[in-house]
Amino acid sequence: MTIFDTSINTLFADDNLAVDAIYTPIVGAPVSVRCIRTIEDEQTFQFSGGQVVNKIKADVRVSDVTTISAGDSLTIGSTTYKITNPQMRDIGQLIWSMELLD
Repeated sequence: MTIFDTSINTLFADDNLAVDAIYTPIVGAPVSVRCIRTIEDEQTFQFSGGQVVNKIKADVRVSDVTTISAGDSLTIGSTTYKITNPQMRDIGQLIWSMELLD
């Protein structure tokens, strides 16, 4: 285990940052995971008008879920989100980052 693995595990163990969630693939059994959820403001310009849209994103460890596909779901608390645009974002390939639709 590298120092990056240890650091990632520490972040996901912190109750101030991460929450328990259930990852459910389209085909297969649900898996308990820890995720870090963020909400980002994204400004869009459609038809010459500016609009701010909230994007819900989540990070999940690759060690918890080895593959994620668009259309899978992530349940946080009582809310189930559809996963869109999953990708491994970090240089060490340790974290899945994904956009969520509710």
